[in-house]
Amino acid sequence: MDGLSEEQMAEVEAFLEAIDNHDDVQNVYVGLAG
Repeated sequence: MDGLSEEQMAEVEAFLEAIDNHDDVQNVYVGLAG
């Protein structure tokens, strides 16, 4: 995920927030933070 610009990361984060009720989303956040 290192190749994303700040704008692209904002879009990804907004998308993840939109689906935040899904059980797998927490795992995605961990992957991004790593």
